[in-house]
Amino acid sequence: MTATRSRTTLRALAVALLLTPLARAQVEPQRNPARGDLPLPGEGFTWERVGDRPIEAQDLTFDHDGTLWAATIYGPQRLDLTLGFPGRWVRLKDIPIDAAILPLGPDTLVGNTGASTRRSLDGGATWEEVYDGAGDHGLYEVPAGYPFAGRVLTGASQEIAYSADRAASFTQAIVPGQGGNEVAGAADFVSLPPGSTHPGRILATGRWGVTVSDDGGETFSESGLYRFLYYLGERIGVVEHPGGGHRIIAGGRINAQADLRVWVSDDGGATWGPDSAGVPLPEGPPDGVGGGVHGVLALGGPSAFVVLGRGTIYRTDDAGATWEAVGRAPEIAFLIHLSSAVVGPDGRLYVGLTENGPARGWVWRTAEVVTVAAEPGPEPEREGLGLEVHPNPVRGAATVTLTLARPSEVEVAVYDVLGRQVAVLASGRYGAGAHALTLGGAGLPAGVYVVRVTAGSAVATTTVTLLR
Repeated sequence: MTATRSRTTLRALAVALLLTPLARAQVEPQRNPARGDLPLPGEGFTWERVGDRPIEAQDLTFDHDGTLWAATIYGPQRLDLTLGFPGRWVRLKDIPIDAAILPLGPDTLVGNTGASTRRSLDGGATWEEVYDGAGDHGLYEVPAGYPFAGRVLTGASQEIAYSADRAASFTQAIVPGQGGNEVAGAADFVSLPPGSTHPGRILATGRWGVTVSDDGGETFSESGLYRFLYYLGERIGVVEHPGGGHRIIAGGRINAQADLRVWVSDDGGATWGPDSAGVPLPEGPPDGVGGGVHGVLALGGPSAFVVLGRGTIYRTDDAGATWEAVGRAPEIAFLIHLSSAVVGPDGRLYVGLTENGPARGWVWRTAEVVTVAAEPGPEPEREGLGLEVHPNPVRGAATVTLTLARPSEVEVAVYDVLGRQVAVLASGRYGAGAHALTLGGAGLPAGVYVVRVTAGSAVATTTVTLLR
């Protein structure tokens, strides 16, 4: 598995707000008329090398502390950007965690390698096999606040397994085609958030298409995008729909070649666009190297990136109705392709490059912030619940103002862009009226965060951008 858990994204908590970009590409692409007017390598963004050396990152992901983790054939590696940029890669263990890596909390990691899934309880120093199967594709944790929160899923080309005990053990899921030749697997997963038409539904995209689960990953059934020609689903994400609700975006190939497309669904995967044909995404040269979709990355609101293996980056700001090639990863060449992509807590796009041969593939990031943030202003009152964050964006501490129409049991929690809870500002019974809470940014990295308030049956969310 070469992409990330888009697990990128405000994928974990969508916010029902009108959102605007913080920053867009600052370098105007010079188009390539020979290939559909696409950007050339390095165009569209200002790119910065990350780390002190190339590492051939097959998967990139951030933990709740802002540490960047990489899965490589040379072992799991980490880089702490809080110590300074560009940082230093630290190789933890000479074991090929080379498909995917997933931090589950302090010192707990899950990694996929070959045909097995492994777990470490000491920050990557030692690893034990927890599932003899799957292991060569995606890893995913259901975000906090979602139905089945904390479930962990692992995937392979013809298998899915789930864990209800923080990856201590896994059980093989029931999937379409089991026992036959066309068995569903998973390269990537996503969950539909609370408030959607199918809250908690897990969607898996892999060989033969997209499958869905409504029981936390124990059983999967066919979606409307299954057995569509030779569809090979690769990455999947969720964005806000401009008209309300949520839209699923899936990317992959309709055959074994590099015929790359994206599909959208507004009904939990039952139907995909008007005719299931998808929207073609042309790639740049060279042909035959590093093809595929390596990231469907939600950026906030209706915005998302689709990142392709030859480095081309497509953007939508209308939930997948239209797409524009806005840039391309640097150093793409005949033997060098993009293998992983993730949006960091600082709002930048990070990509990992791989070279067919020696370890010379660097991790790069955009100097520009690519996520979007909420316009300042009060959250509309929902069932007697009001929420406002001021100032926003903020350097230092922000004031979170909670307004209740009646006394209620309240929890105010903060989540990062990976959907993991990073702080609890309040928990308990509050009286009617306005209550001011302090969100201190000293212990959090710069980036976009979601503030979520529950008061009885009412829920309100908003985003806040912390600056440094």
